[in-house]
Amino acid sequence: PGRPPPAVHAAARAMLGAFAALAAAFRLVAASADAGGSAVCPAGAVGWGMVKDMALLQTRSERSGAERAALERTSGPLRSGDKVFLKVPSTGKRLTIQRGGQVHVRWSHTGGWQKITVERVAGDGEVRSGDEVYFKGWTGNRLTVQGTAVHAKWSHQGAWQRFVIELQGGGSPITPGSTVFLRAHTGKCVDAADPERPGVVRARYSHQGSWQRFVIELAKEGSRAAPAPEPVPAPTP
Repeated sequence: PGRPPPAVHAAARAMLGAFAALAAAFRLVAASADAGGSAVCPAGAVGWGMVKDMALLQTRSERSGAERAALERTSGPLRSGDKVFLKVPSTGKRLTIQRGGQVHVRWSHTGGWQKITVERVAGDGEVRSGDEVYFKGWTGNRLTVQGTAVHAKWSHQGAWQRFVIELQGGGSPITPGSTVFLRAHTGKCVDAADPERPGVVRARYSHQGSWQRFVIELAKEGSRAAPAPEPVPAPTP
């Protein structure tokens, strides 16, 4: 067979030129993403192979950005208003508030009865070791230490509802996964792992032992408090 007409050659060259221009545009997008911390652009031939490589890189970059944002939501410092679970590490049970205000650690569920809102006494901001906090349950009532008993029958924000949250080993701030102790207004730490009274939550001893440990677990998506908006500077006259 004879050679294709010159018009076919011209059309083919124009198509290859269009592919090369598209690939160059994708390279610019990839380079910009790489400057922000994404993966290095994979090599590819000019043409469909390059275009598909660049499209794949862009998809991975967008996905990695979403994954980074999700990681920040779950691993960043705890903030006032975040919803958490308080898990006893030695038993795997979580602190539960029942409708009548009874507090126990008999179940390992991660439901509404186990979800607790952390409130800094000082107001909005990161929760750090040594901060005073309230723990508000799904009923709107707060954890309360009355003598050695722990319940959630009242919505008050008084001394009996205040706890000093203390990070094991010291340091700051509190993050999801931290092991903490909850010191009541009596100076006693909440304990929930007495093997002779399984499931019972009390505040009897001032030391920080295995019975007093709780692990902070961030509740599922939508449980993080929105950060406070950045202040808007006044316009320059």
